Formats: sequence, C-alpha cells, structure tokens
Amino acid sequence: MCLSFIPPRRARTKKINLHQCKSPVSTSPKKKKLRIQHKRKVKTQLSLENCFGISLESFSDPSSGTIEATGDPLIDKPDNCIRLAFKNVNSIGIQEGLDVMPETATIGALQLDVAGLTETNVPWSQANKDKMRSQLTRHLGESRVVCASNTAQENATGYQPGGAILTVVGKQTVRMIKTGTDPWGRFAWSELRGERDEGILVISAYRVSQTKGTTSCPNTAYSQQINQMIIEGDMDLDPRTRILHDLGNLITQKRAEGFRPILMMDANDDWLQTSSKAFKAFIEDMRLVDPYYEKIKTSGLTGTTYARGSRRIDFIFVDSTILPAIKRIGTLGLHEGIISDHIMLYMDCDERLLFGGIIN
Repeated sequence: MCLSFIPPRRARTKKINLHQCKSPVSTSPKKKKLRIQHKRKVKTQLSLENCFGISLESFSDPSSGTIEATGDPLIDKPDNCIRLAFKNVNSIGIQEGLDVMPETATIGALQLDVAGLTETNVPWSQANKDKMRSQLTRHLGESRVVCASNTAQENATGYQPGGAILTVVGKQTVRMIKTGTDPWGRFAWSELRGERDEGILVISAYRVSQTKGTTSCPNTAYSQQINQMIIEGDMDLDPRTRILHDLGNLITQKRAEGFRPILMMDANDDWLQTSSKAFKAFIEDMRLVDPYYEKIKTSGLTGTTYARGSRRIDFIFVDSTILPAIKRIGTLGLHEGIISDHIMLYMDCDERLLFGGIIN
C-alpha cells in the first residue's frame, strides 16, 4: 500500500477523481496542447486520498517503530531531471481494469521515471507481465516493465517468493534498448541509451537474507535458489555469494559495451560493516560507489532501511562517473511511498549529465 505524496513547494487546491488518475485515450492536437499547458502550470499529482479516498492516518503501525526520512528532501521534480527510486515492497497485488494499484499511484505521485521494486512475490507469467504494463500505461501513460521471477518453480497458488521488477514510465521509455531478467528471479535490468554510443545499465536486484547452511522451508527464494544450484552442479550452495558473482558478470559485460551501472539492490547486507567482507569486496571490484553515503557520510545517515533491522541493507550504487549527475539523493520515511517493512531510496539526476542530452 502506498501513502500519498504532495511536494512541499506546492499546495493542492482541488481534488481529482479516479478518471483523472488515468492517461487520456485520445485528444485532438489543440486540446492536447491546452492539456500540456495546464499540466505545466498546475502539476497535479496522484495521491491515495485523491484516487481512493484513503487518508494517511489509516496507516499508523506503532508495532514497527519509526524510520525518519533522511538526505535531501523529495521535491516537485525539476525539468530535465530523471528520478530513480528503489524499494523492497514485500509483495505486489496485481490489479486489472480501472483499479489503481498502490504501486502505480506511488510512481505517479512521486513522479518516478525509473522504479526498482523487489520481493514482489508474484509469478511473472506473460499474463501477469501484461497486466502490470497495462496497469501502468492506463494510468500513467507510456510505460515499460521488466519482471523477474523463478521460472522453474510451479505456482499453483499464485505465490512466487522473491522476484524483482524494473519500471520505466514517460519519455524515458524511448531510451530503453535491451532488457533482461535472471531466470531465478533475483534481478531485472535494462539498458538506457545516451549520447556518444554509451548509456546506463539499471538493475533492480534482491539478495536473499539466509546465509550458507541455513535450514529453510521449501517455499522460499533461498530454497529455490539452492535447488537451482544443485541442478546446475554448483555445490557451493551459497545463493548470497552466487548472486554477487552473476551480477558481477552482467556489470562487467555491459560496462565493456559502454553502459555505466546503477545497481538498486536489497542486499540484506551492509558494505560498511566489518563482517560484510564479501559484499564490500564485490562493491570495490565492480568499482561502484554509494552516492547516498558519499553525500551524507555518517552525519544524518539513516541507521537502518528495514523496520526490524539495525543496519542499512537497501542501496542505490552507481558507477563513479555518474556522481556529478546526481543532484538530490535521500530516503523516505517508513511507509512513505509504499507500505512495506523497508524504506524507499530515491535519486534525482541531471538528464544532460547522465545521458549527454535530454529527450523533449
């Protein structure tokens, strides 16, 4: 479930009903021009209250404590800015037709161009992929979605543990070139083209929390990945290490092709902890940086990204050459964005500096 968001710089003067949360089906050029001009002037955004009649007070959860927003405040998105966000959503409920999914309302309300969502717990069959894209396109306009779930597991109940999706909405969809998914459901990725035959590789990834040797019930992402490793003959039987290896291969390959990586990940680990040697080595070997940490350092750094945790386990990592393009970065408070036991991370980048040009 998501919470409404209204940028602090603008006050909403009137409510909109459900049909105003949808993209127009067809419009004459004259009406379309007037509509664009009106949008530029008002910049009305989606909210749960507008679309569903749900108030923020409905979602108080005293048992989970509080995690405050940190870093740069999230503002009305400036022109020529691309906004990326990441969150472990702890399940998605696919909706059809006119019903607006909370994830859709959040992407619209927060003006997200690229969103990575993990632990979707959905079997991403072609039918479910089509429903997800239809949901985004109907309510937010041109959209594309890349969905990953374990393709080898039967899903008689309609539940598939783990999983990741990457959504791109609006004008940035034309940048998408190749896309890909991990057959074990661990990550989804897309190339976004820029100028000068280069571009960005964006990855949405989920790394299981269970360490090597953990006894886990069969219906978990960890157990499913163990089974896949046995089938492949990888008897190391450590899914947490295996995903780092496979992500490393993807990043290395795409970087050689001119794509600079942005890795959005629930790592279930904190590279700053002395006990996280393998994860820290992966970050260093892949020449990735934590831009949120680089800006905040230890002053004001969120202590955790997980409601029942005591450390950061969710991250947006970037190639160091992307740092100059980042204009704002921060985390939202617990349950802001989408109701979950994880917080949302966001990053605003200058489109020219990130891609070498803008799309009008």
